[in-house]
Amino acid sequence: MKKKYILSAAALLAVVSLLCSCIYTGRSGIYDPNPATPPLVYNFGTSSPKPSTNSFATSSNSPTSSSSTPPVTTSIPDIPEPSDKPLEFDDPDTYITYDPSGQYILPPELKKLAAESMFAGDSVCRGYMAYGFVNAKQSFASGDIGARNLLETTVYYGGKNRKFVSVLKEVNPKRLFLSMGMNDVNMVTAEEHYTNLKNVADTALKNSSAEVYLCAITPISAKFTEEGRIDEFNEQVRKLAADYAKNGEKRVHFIDFTPPLKDEDGKLLKKYDSGDGIHLGPDAYFIALHEIYKQINR
Repeated sequence: MKKKYILSAAALLAVVSLLCSCIYTGRSGIYDPNPATPPLVYNFGTSSPKPSTNSFATSSNSPTSSSSTPPVTTSIPDIPEPSDKPLEFDDPDTYITYDPSGQYILPPELKKLAAESMFAGDSVCRGYMAYGFVNAKQSFASGDIGARNLLETTVYYGGKNRKFVSVLKEVNPKRLFLSMGMNDVNMVTAEEHYTNLKNVADTALKNSSAEVYLCAITPISAKFTEEGRIDEFNEQVRKLAADYAKNGEKRVHFIDFTPPLKDEDGKLLKKYDSGDGIHLGPDAYFIALHEIYKQINR
């Protein structure tokens, strides 16, 4: 029992160090101190029907759980054809489901959505892959990425460091979700973010046939940036999508899956918080996929 406790403590420290290191107020972003590390693998374990947000391992050969159950990797299983009837989503507590081992049960519609898409962005975006909802092939995300530097930043992908355009051309996904901004809110103005994100979106349109979705920056509860600043940035993201539409570009869309994650004051609900008031816990990604599916199929 004592050894197990020590291991759990070590795992918790690893999570804090990897995903949430160097988060502080001021004109700075959030970043991963070692963005070239291999993709994370999430291990839900079997001790509880609901997964712990602190059960990470750095590779499939080093799970932090002492359970004999193999870790859940980021690979996506075979995808059945989705049903003809669109899913209906209400209270997240009624549709987030787990199997007896504590692993999430994604409906086939969401598995197909994930497998046909690519998610590019910062450490919040990286959570899709880190928690096992998205295959590592579908993720181009790192803790040091913002709209201002995504095109120049390298990410450890397929065994080596690669740039966004190279990966995008290779994957050529049906949908590209650009989910970033937390590293920008303290570094640039909202108007500059508009310009930077437009540069990313223009590059994506030029180098792929994907439908491009500009995702709203997720809510926070920590004192990380000025009050209302994330809302200000999200308005610019929304405006950017609208401007593309005005100019006849139909492949760019704004998508906001964040309302179910917020309390009445617009802050991140504690139950969807990874523990630092900025990063999201695993339930939030299940909700995000549901909301994304609902919005693109309405």
